[in-house]
Amino acid sequence: MISPLNWGLGHATRCIALIKAFEEKGWEVIIGAEKQGHALLKAEFPLKKIIHLPGVEIKYSRNLPFVIKLVFQLPKILFQIYQEHLRLQKIIDTYAIDLVVSDNRYGLFSKKVPSIFMTHQLHVKPPKLLSAFSGLLFRINLSFIRRFDRLWVPDYETSPTLAGKLSHPPLKDFTDYLGPLSRFSFAEANPEFDFCLVLSGPEPQRTIFEKKALNTIPGHATGTIIRGLPGASTTPEVKKNIRIYNHLPSDEFQNYLLKSRTVICRSGYSSVMDLVTLKKPAVFVPTPGQTEQEYLARHLEGNSFSWITQKEFSLKNALDTGGHLVRPDYSSAGDLAQKITGSLHKLAIRFG
Repeated sequence: MISPLNWGLGHATRCIALIKAFEEKGWEVIIGAEKQGHALLKAEFPLKKIIHLPGVEIKYSRNLPFVIKLVFQLPKILFQIYQEHLRLQKIIDTYAIDLVVSDNRYGLFSKKVPSIFMTHQLHVKPPKLLSAFSGLLFRINLSFIRRFDRLWVPDYETSPTLAGKLSHPPLKDFTDYLGPLSRFSFAEANPEFDFCLVLSGPEPQRTIFEKKALNTIPGHATGTIIRGLPGASTTPEVKKNIRIYNHLPSDEFQNYLLKSRTVICRSGYSSVMDLVTLKKPAVFVPTPGQTEQEYLARHLEGNSFSWITQKEFSLKNALDTGGHLVRPDYSSAGDLAQKITGSLHKLAIRFG
């Protein structure tokens, strides 16, 4: 069973590559998901068994930093992790699960079968106000991860890395680096549109970002806005020279990204992996208060990527910035199925 966290769509989209890699090995894959992740994966894999698996629910704030808001919700989060863990034990018995792959879902470990935890964030990035607690946050995070039998990190093992200090150094004798995970594949394409704006992430910030974009469309610009709302109507809206979609299948989504001169999106890690895979330059607009996205935007800033705050954002500013960016140049991540095979071999040795 492969199960992504339901915080935005990024965890679900990066699991698509994993699911296909397991299929390539001849394994039967069951998916455990909820809400938007459930809708997205159902559209991608309509014939697969998808179990509704509730997980941790986080409420986001318009103004408070994400980590501070998280602290106030810790008792509820810990209880939900415990409930998630209990549900998994029943699922393992019901569906005869042999292996569990959890994308950032801390409760999906078991003593019944091997379990793998996948994350790019070994080190939690607190706001400056709480930077003195970085070591404590790392130890707490590590205590949860160590309940699993293996750790998968979707990043390069050696420099240049995508997640920087978030994904390094590795936990020795426990970690496998898979390279970037993306549902897309690179293809050459001539630009036909000025931009593709990808909206994603939690509310209310997703809607705030959308309103700022719609209110600042330059009159001459051509492009596409993808709202990131799977399960909603697929009929596009048209505003000026802009086509607006709630959601697109992967192949159509990739086509719009490749044919746009500039991509504008959050600096969520799954978006970063998609852009590197497609070799597309981008302008990042980090979600306010999410220190991880702010760190990634700064870490990746250079010829290939730039960033602006949501407060300063307008489509004109983003398009002016995007015109100076060049194609990213990262090395190939290698064969994903082969890396999975190597990691599972280590698990097999451990479990006899």
